[in-house]
Amino acid sequence: MTADVRRPTALGLGDFVLTRIGGVPIIGDARWLLLLVGLAWYLAAKHFPPLAPQQTGAVYLLMGVGSAVGLFGSVLLHELGHVWAARRVGIRTRRVRLHPVGGVAVFEGEAQTAGAEVGIALAGPAMNLIVGGTLVGLAFAVPLPEPVRQALLFVGGWGNLALGAFNLLPGYPLDGGYALHGLVWRALGDPLRAATVLSWVGRVLAAAAAAYALAIAFNQAPGTITTAAGLGYLALLFFRAAHRAVPQAAARQALARLTVADVFVPTDPAIMVDAPASTLRAQFAGLIRPVRVVTDRSGRPVGLIASYDLAEPDEERPDDTVADLMLDLLPETAPIAATARLRLAFDRLTIEGDELIPVTGHAGEIVGLISENDVQTVLAEAMKK
Repeated sequence: MTADVRRPTALGLGDFVLTRIGGVPIIGDARWLLLLVGLAWYLAAKHFPPLAPQQTGAVYLLMGVGSAVGLFGSVLLHELGHVWAARRVGIRTRRVRLHPVGGVAVFEGEAQTAGAEVGIALAGPAMNLIVGGTLVGLAFAVPLPEPVRQALLFVGGWGNLALGAFNLLPGYPLDGGYALHGLVWRALGDPLRAATVLSWVGRVLAAAAAAYALAIAFNQAPGTITTAAGLGYLALLFFRAAHRAVPQAAARQALARLTVADVFVPTDPAIMVDAPASTLRAQFAGLIRPVRVVTDRSGRPVGLIASYDLAEPDEERPDDTVADLMLDLLPETAPIAATARLRLAFDRLTIEGDELIPVTGHAGEIVGLISENDVQTVLAEAMKK
């Protein structure tokens, strides 16, 4: 067991919180910073000098840094478009993560209707197309110094128009794929059948990207190998997402259909927090799950204790109670009702970081525990069908 049953929102190695927007943490990582620096150098040293000649090194540096920041800002705007659309239909956002090849918004729950899925999916590209069109229009319509105009064209064209258009390709995991799934869902009335259609669309896109990559790989023109590698990566992305589309849709249906009562593992009666530890060791033999809930005298869960916590008696501390050995539950680790939707437990276990959640019955008594492994086992079975 870890130190806390409910982990704080953990950041991965090299992750850092850039800022919070509307209460949503924006998370970057060290690779993101390295790519930002590398892109700024490339733009300043290679891209802008031919387009805006006879500028000083400081001007090129400002153009490179500003355009690189603008490009990554475009990715953030894209994700904030999704966040805004999700909030309009009552879906909260846990975090937005920026990484070297894009970004992702982590939601608490999923769209419950086809229309909501389409709206959330298209909001990101729409944000980029609007901003990109505005910047490119300014670059051509307003008299500006050439360095400023070239920077606007780069951020507007590549940072927004190209990003928005690319994400509208109709295949998972791009936004166009989710939008098409929503449209097919509305037409067929079944999200699982819609996922089957998207799976085949994704395979066609993967085959097309792979064929195009092979065709240009034999071209000897400069830059074709890099383009072919990019298309090959895109083909792999489409194929993997297409392969997972139907199983993941089946898992989502299971989360929406099942309740905690269908999954949790019953536990033996709760242990009082002040019970002597020495009297409990024999009680753990043959238990359904070698973990028991610890409650205070009012019946409120306050901790967990496992069989291995009691395995080695401490001869120097014969008077230990359960409170001395148990793993404390943090105050926010509230029990979950057996009648609650499995989706709620899944979100707590995978997004909020709970490792074990006490389950309560109709009278509020502790009847069991549910873990991420319990849920994943059920979802794995659903994905095989």
